[in-house]
Amino acid sequence: MTSVTVTMEVLDLRNAQNVIVQARHLDILQGLLKGTRRAAWDPGPIDGLGGPRTKAAVVAFQGANALDADAIVGPLTWGQLIPFGS
Repeated sequence: MTSVTVTMEVLDLRNAQNVIVQARHLDILQGLLKGTRRAAWDPGPIDGLGGPRTKAAVVAFQGANALDADAIVGPLTWGQLIPFGS
């Protein structure tokens, strides 16, 4: 059995209503959310810019997956979004 460790940066979108967030893994986050094909989780264009739509999608995703709906994408949220081993 092979193990793989993946480290994704923590993305803080709490202030994305007022400021566009730019971060290294933001486009991956947007792609994963868009890939769920759920309207409430649609972050808008996959452009690597976190704004109000990306924040709303993250909060909706977190709430629907029994996570703290805090707009911070940390290890628990990434773990729900990235389907390793499934």
